[in-house]
Amino acid sequence: MSWSHRSTRTGALSAGLTALTLVAATVVAPQAVADPVADLHDFADGPQGWFSYGGASSSSVVDGELCVVVPAGTTNPWDVAAQHDDVTFDEGGTYTVSFTAHATAAVSVPLRAGIGWPDDVSATVALGAQAQDYAYAWTPGFGGTGNVSFQLGAQAVDYTFCLDDFRISGDVELVAEDFDGALPTGWSANGWTVTSQPGEGEPLCLAVPAGSDQYAGLVLDGVPIEEAGTTGSGTPRPRAAARPSARSSARTHHRGAPRSSTAPRSTPRSPSTSSRSRLP
Repeated sequence: MSWSHRSTRTGALSAGLTALTLVAATVVAPQAVADPVADLHDFADGPQGWFSYGGASSSSVVDGELCVVVPAGTTNPWDVAAQHDDVTFDEGGTYTVSFTAHATAAVSVPLRAGIGWPDDVSATVALGAQAQDYAYAWTPGFGGTGNVSFQLGAQAVDYTFCLDDFRISGDVELVAEDFDGALPTGWSANGWTVTSQPGEGEPLCLAVPAGSDQYAGLVLDGVPIEEAGTTGSGTPRPRAAARPSARSSARTHHRGAPRSSTAPRSTPRSPSTSSRSRLP
């Protein structure tokens, strides 16, 4: 199903506050082979491991979306859910969950992910008739294999929930290096001169000659980047991005000039609908 206009909601997943497990004990996942949630779930080839449970609910793929028919009158949000199992979390990793969703009624539903309460994170997703793009980011304080679910119950009206283009992506530390005052294997100074002395825990210092061109400097070859589709403009989007490491961070300054530090900025595409909650 195509939509001519999609707005965006962004936010940060927060730790779950209700003493609930992510999965009801009686729920059994279907036997179909599940696609990893790191892959894009566009439902072009079926549910890709997603299933629904609870009451008189039912789910199917309709026009390239996973849709769940949700009955009114259930007691708890977790009484009806759309869920994907076998999701692995690394403690301290940074993850982004992104998807497109809409519903036939204006409802707000919990999105939960984790290995079982209290080791889970959550966000509230406000849905409407128009398809919207959502993105949430979090750094879980737990590790293990669990699941991700949209908890759809406890609503006053019957409605249909539809999901598309779902993915959970994590950052990968591509460079983690202890320089110990010297250039490790694979690194080159490329026109600069190492002035530091080798020693455990010593910083790497380099003399930068005046007139160095843009190709001079500290270089590491062979950093692995995987392409994972394209952005809306057709630009290749990397699957993994280097996470800054305390061990491999570099600080440079020109003698006599003040040091400066500028934090990266991000601008939400739709500030008026942006919501953000904080991990405790």
